[in-house]
Amino acid sequence: MYKQQMNPDTFLLSCSPGEEVVGCIRDFATRASVLGATVSIIGAVSEVELGYYDINEKQYHLTTKTGMFEVVSVMGNVAWKDDAPVVHLHGVFSDTDLTTFGGHIVRMVVSAACEIVMTKSQTQMVRKLDPTIGLATWCLGE
Repeated sequence: MYKQQMNPDTFLLSCSPGEEVVGCIRDFATRASVLGATVSIIGAVSEVELGYYDINEKQYHLTTKTGMFEVVSVMGNVAWKDDAPVVHLHGVFSDTDLTTFGGHIVRMVVSAACEIVMTKSQTQMVRKLDPTIGLATWCLGE
């Protein structure tokens, strides 16, 4: 991964072919001591693992797609849970027929390029398990 700091709060990150994006963001957030951040991504991937959360079952249903996919749009955030960064991303992708699909991103592997804009938070963003829905959500106003 390559990086460039645009200003005190904004980083441009670029992942190379073969790199796994979620892990790269998590590693960067750890190394750079990012308290929290918003993230946007465009690029191209060869593999993406996506899911949707079933609120009744309180679990994700996952599927992996391989092929040539354009990253139409990915947005998300980085927050902390149990002393580790949590990368939470949702994305839309298109295949070679320009058919789109999307969901909660578990992992994605770069095929050509991946351009990430990360804007840091000035305060710690924290997640805590909400047992009523079974997800770790932001701790706001606590």
